[in-house]
Amino acid sequence: MINSLSIVFPVYNESKRLYLAFSNIKKFNLIHSIKKIEYIFVDDGSDDKTVEIIDKYIIKNLNNKNITYRVIKLKNNNGKGEALKRGVLSSKFSWVLTLDIDISVSLNQLIIWKNKKYLKKKKKYILDQEI
Repeated sequence: MINSLSIVFPVYNESKRLYLAFSNIKKFNLIHSIKKIEYIFVDDGSDDKTVEIIDKYIIKNLNNKNITYRVIKLKNNNGKGEALKRGVLSSKFSWVLTLDIDISVSLNQLIIWKNKKYLKKKKKYILDQEI
């Protein structure tokens, strides 16, 4: 059912939380059965080392052609809503999941929803307009 998935993380000055997120992403990558995944980190104008840390993580994890990572860097802090919008609009796959970088809802929850058949493909929407 879910063959491809884009996961969008809006981030702003998250250098201290990223390592726990990377650990969760790594675990998810080991157990999912999704053919293609892209992780999109949308930096909302951070002024700490957030982007550097994400860039280093991406470089270390370029070994799987079915899993891709991207960073979108916004010059100014425009707010979480704008970061989410940019990430969703740049996503390449039909299923899009947005999560905060603290991953308060586990990535594995998606697998649980899928297994319980809570996810159903319906019409496509872009910014509240039916296509």
